[in-house]
Amino acid sequence: MVVLASVYERRREIFTLASVGLNPTHIFMVFLSEAFLLGFVGGSLGYILSFGILKLMQVAGIVVPVDVKTSTLDLLAVVGLSTLSSAVAAVIPALKASAYATPSLRRRWRLEAELVGGEWRVEIPARIPASKAPHFADFVVERLREEEYGIERAVRDIRLSKRIEGERIVYEIEFTYSRGGNRPFTALSRLIVRPVSPEFYGVMLATRPQSVYMRFSQSYVQEVTSLVRNIVLEWASLRVRLLAPVGADPSAVVSLVRHYHPQLVILVSRRGDRRVVREVRRRIRSLGLRPPAMELIDLRGRSIDELVNEVRGLLVKADIVALDSDDGTLSAAVALAAALEGRRVSILRDGRVEEVSVDKLFGAAAA
Repeated sequence: MVVLASVYERRREIFTLASVGLNPTHIFMVFLSEAFLLGFVGGSLGYILSFGILKLMQVAGIVVPVDVKTSTLDLLAVVGLSTLSSAVAAVIPALKASAYATPSLRRRWRLEAELVGGEWRVEIPARIPASKAPHFADFVVERLREEEYGIERAVRDIRLSKRIEGERIVYEIEFTYSRGGNRPFTALSRLIVRPVSPEFYGVMLATRPQSVYMRFSQSYVQEVTSLVRNIVLEWASLRVRLLAPVGADPSAVVSLVRHYHPQLVILVSRRGDRRVVREVRRRIRSLGLRPPAMELIDLRGRSIDELVNEVRGLLVKADIVALDSDDGTLSAAVALAAALEGRRVSILRDGRVEEVSVDKLFGAAAA
C-alpha cells in the first residue's frame, strides 16, 4: 500500500520522467528498484537492531528464551526474504506507474460498453458510500479542471448538476474531452453518480465521441474511460477525513491540507461564511495542489457545552481532528470533544504538523 500510494502521489513526477525520454520499462524499474532498496535497508536495520536489543537485554540480566542466529547465512536469508517480499509487493504498483506514462497502454482491463442512441455507456467499477457521494462529485470536478489546459489533451466545459430521482440525489458531471495530434477527436461526456442501493452509489460514464475517424470510436471511448478510472483510483487512494475549526483566517487549514492530502475536510465554524471555503481552495491551488472536498458546518451553540456536543456528533465522520484556528473558543470546544471521544488530535508546532493524544496535550499544558 505504501508503494501504491506513492505512485498516485507522484503522478506528475512520472509524467516528467516520461517527457525526458524514459519509457514504461524504465519507469517500472525505477519503482521496483525503490522497493528493492526499501526491503534491503529495512531487513538489514531490523536484523542489526534486534540483535543489539537482545544483547542489551542479556547484559541487563533479562533472560530471553530465543536462540539468536548470527551466521552469515542467516543474515543473508533474513535480508533476502525482506528484499524479495518488498519487491513482489511493488510489482503491481510499478505496473500502474508505467501505465501512467503511456495512458494508451492496456493493463488488465477491457472496455465493456454498450451503444445506446449514438452514446457509449460504460459502468465504472466503483462503489461510493452514500454519505461520500457529494464529496466524490466535488473531487472529480476538481480533478477534471486540472486537465483544462493540457497540450495534447484537454478537458473543458465542466459542469456539475444535481437532480432528484426517487427521493435520492443524482449527481451529473458534464465535460468535453478533446485530444489533438494523431486521429484527433472530441467526446461530449457525462459522468453520472447515482444510487444503486440504500448504502451505495454507482458511477456510469456516457460519452459521445466526434471525429472524422469514427472507425476508431471504440478506442476514443476507452481513452475517456481510462481518464475516469484513474480519477476514481486516485479518490480511492485518499483515505483521510479531517475535521478542523476555522475562524476568519484559514491558514492553519491550508497547512493541514498540505500535510495530509485528505479526501474530505470538515470545516466547523461559528461564522457560517462560505467565503472561507473559497479562500482555502484559492490558497491551495496557488500552491499547485488539488483542493479536497470540503464541507462547512455552521455551529449554532452559544455555550461551550453546546459547541462540544455539536462537535462530538461530527467526529464520527472524521479520522483526524485538528485544533488550531484563530477562534480560541471553538478550538477549545473541539479539543474537549476530542478528549471526550478519546480521539487523537493534530496540532501545528513551529510550522510542523504533529499528532498527539489529547491527554498528552493537556498534560503538557498543565506542566
